[in-house]
Amino acid sequence: MPSCATTIPANAFNGCSQITSFDLTQATSLQSAGAGFLKNTPNLVEVKGLANLPGGVIPNEAFKGSGIGSISIPKQIVRIDSGAFEGSELTTLTFEGGRSSDLAIKNHAFKGTAELGQELVLPATTTELGEFAFEGSGITAVRAEAGFKLTNIGIGVFHLTMKLKTATLPPSIESIGGAAFE
Repeated sequence: MPSCATTIPANAFNGCSQITSFDLTQATSLQSAGAGFLKNTPNLVEVKGLANLPGGVIPNEAFKGSGIGSISIPKQIVRIDSGAFEGSELTTLTFEGGRSSDLAIKNHAFKGTAELGQELVLPATTTELGEFAFEGSGITAVRAEAGFKLTNIGIGVFHLTMKLKTATLPPSIESIGGAAFE
């Protein structure tokens, strides 16, 4: 995306099977990014410059059904909206260190990421784990960084996460939603 781009419309590249990489590092004037802008892009394997997404938000279904294998969530991202990576081919998910802003992970954000076979380390600044956020993922363990803020684990957050063997919950957790670990 060029530096003069201000908008990525909803579903702009939906279904574009020829896209293999997407670079937002120069998109410093970006004011809006619509839902599903890179949805159903099976050959998309690399995305750069997520920190330039407006408002620090990864939009609804932005990478749903994409071929992305590895993603590092920049510290500037404050919200991962519903279905953002749902059904993608993620194998590695990391959160950049040095985060000072709160992070909300919305409903179904990483649902169906069956290839995500790793320990999930949630940033201390995580304030929301939406319903079914990691349902059906391949996560093997989950833990939180020291100083974790989250108090509630939502309904079905790790539902059908069959490879999950260990969940280390911090003392900040006050409630766990139904079927959270079913």
